[in-house]
Amino acid sequence: MNIRFPFLASLFILSLASCADQIAQSPAATTNPATPAPADIQPSEPAPDAKPQPAPPDLLQEKTVEAILKSSAFMRSISTHGGYLWEYTLDLKKRWGEGTATEMQIWVQPPGTPSVGQALLRAYRATGKPEMLDHARAAGYALAWGQLPVGGWKYSIDFASFDPANPAPPRNAEMKKLAGSAEALRGLYEKLQGGTFDDDTTQSALRFLMDLDKELDEEWLDRAIKDGLEFILKAQYPNGGWPQIFPLCGGYHDYYTFNDSAMNDCIDVMLMANTLYGDDRFLQSARKAGDFIILSQCKPPQTGWAQQYDMNIQPAWARTFEPPAVCSLNASTNIRTLVDLYLYTGESRYLEPIPAAIDWLNRSSLPNGVWARYYEIGTNRPFYCDRDRRIVYNVEELGEERRYGYSWHGEYGVAGAIAYYTRVKEQGRDAYLAERDREPSQERRKSKTESLSPGVNNIIAAMDEQGRWVNKDRIRCADFCRNINALCEYLELSKQP
Repeated sequence: MNIRFPFLASLFILSLASCADQIAQSPAATTNPATPAPADIQPSEPAPDAKPQPAPPDLLQEKTVEAILKSSAFMRSISTHGGYLWEYTLDLKKRWGEGTATEMQIWVQPPGTPSVGQALLRAYRATGKPEMLDHARAAGYALAWGQLPVGGWKYSIDFASFDPANPAPPRNAEMKKLAGSAEALRGLYEKLQGGTFDDDTTQSALRFLMDLDKELDEEWLDRAIKDGLEFILKAQYPNGGWPQIFPLCGGYHDYYTFNDSAMNDCIDVMLMANTLYGDDRFLQSARKAGDFIILSQCKPPQTGWAQQYDMNIQPAWARTFEPPAVCSLNASTNIRTLVDLYLYTGESRYLEPIPAAIDWLNRSSLPNGVWARYYEIGTNRPFYCDRDRRIVYNVEELGEERRYGYSWHGEYGVAGAIAYYTRVKEQGRDAYLAERDREPSQERRKSKTESLSPGVNNIIAAMDEQGRWVNKDRIRCADFCRNINALCEYLELSKQP
């Protein structure tokens, strides 16, 4: 893909009509919605005492490839136009994303279509099998079809209106209506449904599409990536922060949002885009966002970060159980992002806020080695909040629904984030990057491959005759992604460098 990214309103007006015929005839675009499996087929499970017999290395590699192909073919057979949900019952009669879904819906929010597509793409690279690229392409096209006219994505995509005779993404027809009208295009951002940065939704779709772009050179893919990246740039505030949803829609959705790593994931996408396409605007966007992280760090002695900030950069309410607070989870993710920015840019200023954040985290840990999610501003006392904004200081005082329906305590990756910073600081940037990017030695490959072999055998043995990994009578995309990635890691390490 060799494209430019002019930041002009006219870029949204371009259409994919010229490639519609090609897409309509491709296997990915004509994939039928899910075909229910026979209801009487039950998952095959090994006997309680049965243990998989280890295979010789060469045979295990062959069995691993076979398992990847079989499981991926099954997943494609239950896809909806190449896209995926989160979970399915064995008879496919019930389906879920974050909530109940229909057979014409797919999910963008991980572990939905971008997650599955990424696993399929990795499997293509690990196996070299062209059908794996076709599966990944189908997932990518499903995302492009459901991309919003503004360039982002919402949590799910509904194919109820899909027309096989006209498979080009419907957003293109809407954009055609605005051709030549800059005023109408500006109005689009006020009237159409916004894309979300919550839960890595828009960001995961773009990361997968950009990775897929390394293997494909197709106009629909170029357009989806270009529009998506321009959407992220347009959504960014001048001070570097991002809202949760864009176009702005009022309320806490407009606030500068770290919750669920919204801004951190945007930075990750901008750095990836700069690496792939060399457009300096993406690097400047990431730098500005890093400046916002520095700007928004809470004042001593509570030198962490809040989940969301109002337009005055003050910690603010979001949902009724998400109060203004200093949040350990966001301190952890922001430490990692600041180190990432330092490694990418070489600018040491991104490391400067980290020691104070680590000091606050160390002072705020609980006796059992975890952290509270929220610490009260001023007192640093752990606290909790029910749906009616009722604040308590003992999690047991919450109503049952919120007590178990939200993460109030956890490790939150704090130890790993501190270790990441410490290692980079001690080794120095150049030495750390050299070690990180160095190809493992043959001895290291062999040792790692041998350590992975028992787990690979277990994964293969757990797959049933249909190519399913069944978990409590459900087919779960998270299980598929985890297992495929583990099998791919084994194959990648088994290859001769």
